[in-house]
Amino acid sequence: MLGLSGKIFRQALLLAKGHRTFWRLGLLLSWPTVIKTFFIIMFLTSVMRPGVLASGLTGQGSPRASIWLGLSVCFGIVLLTLLHFRSSAILRHAVMGLRDKGTLDMPRVIEQAEPHTVTLLKAGMLFTLAGWAGFVVFAWPVAYLAVGEKQALAAALAGVAAAIFVPSAFVLYVCSIMAPNFTCLRGMTPVKGLHASMDMARRAWPNLLLFTALAWFLEIVGIAASFLAGTAVYAAFVLLFRIFYDMYGLVGPVLAQGLAGTLGFMVFFMSLAWVSAVQRIAWTMLFLETARPAKAEDQPEEEAVAETVT
Repeated sequence: MLGLSGKIFRQALLLAKGHRTFWRLGLLLSWPTVIKTFFIIMFLTSVMRPGVLASGLTGQGSPRASIWLGLSVCFGIVLLTLLHFRSSAILRHAVMGLRDKGTLDMPRVIEQAEPHTVTLLKAGMLFTLAGWAGFVVFAWPVAYLAVGEKQALAAALAGVAAAIFVPSAFVLYVCSIMAPNFTCLRGMTPVKGLHASMDMARRAWPNLLLFTALAWFLEIVGIAASFLAGTAVYAAFVLLFRIFYDMYGLVGPVLAQGLAGTLGFMVFFMSLAWVSAVQRIAWTMLFLETARPAKAEDQPEEEAVAETVT
């Protein structure tokens, strides 16, 4: 399976390099990762330097300005979320079109993908809520016992909870990716798509586990490389602007920090777009490799379930 996984990721990388459309879609697919990275950085900053983050978040802005800022942020998140799932549907159909026909007919792809935007949005929300609900159900009793100074019992319960939660979370993660594929690319209803994805996870869990581990590893490496590239650009331009300021009195320190930060973030964001695009292409290609084509109308319903490559 590692050979198949490596082959899929190599093909995904070639597709992303050969068609800039995937990189453009990756710009809209990567913003959740950008936000998660931002919060991780804030968390690490608060742990290492607690006073810095607190002082930066407290301000003297007017309540009205804060309300408008909050509404603007909410509107932006809603808009980006819709564009994210629309791009996800487009990318899925684009990969399938390239695999089946060898050409990328974007007007046709967009026409096929548009009806599935809301379906992907609903699926994403439901799987996210299910994941958090499961985490709370398993974590709350452990936390309750730990706070009540029953560490031994909490540790034992944590082991049992982990033994149940981790496999369940893996199946939920696979279904959150594959079920929308069955709906978008095979024309199944959401319920049948969920059943087919669960059957796929049951039949091929070792292969899917290896692929998931490789995908997560490559994603972490890609995020780290993107962050280092953005940081390097930021540091280089801060130094360059400092030289201009010392020699010619141009670009003050505050403006230099802002410009360098903007350029560094652009490099980080554009690099992360490639990572997101390759990841989503690879998962779609894995689905196309492992799932059987949609059944014909005269075939029995049970033949439409996923059949995997062993």
